[in-house]
Amino acid sequence: MADVDPRDGGDGASQAEAVVEQFEAMRREADSLWGKLTELDLERQEHELVLKTLQPLDAGRRCFRLVGGVLVERTVGEVCPAVERHKQALEQVRACVGRRSRRWLRGVL
Repeated sequence: MADVDPRDGGDGASQAEAVVEQFEAMRREADSLWGKLTELDLERQEHELVLKTLQPLDAGRRCFRLVGGVLVERTVGEVCPAVERHKQALEQVRACVGRRSRRWLRGVL
């Protein structure tokens, strides 16, 4: 442990506690970022699975989609473009969070 500077009021214990608190806050931030990245990856994979499943189907075939907690009837031709747009939006958000986490990590190190 580093020597205590007599000019800082001699309160090395409170300094150590502050460092530990800052470390814990940084760990929570890192956990939050990694959790969000994982969540976004899982959602993107689900969208890819849906698109892969709907690909061979006729565009006029009816299907159901959960929108805002409500199950709505649509056609495959209507659902595929919407799911593709949402997947692309997820990829953009994922990239943004990834850049933020890398920037944060560089700032920490």
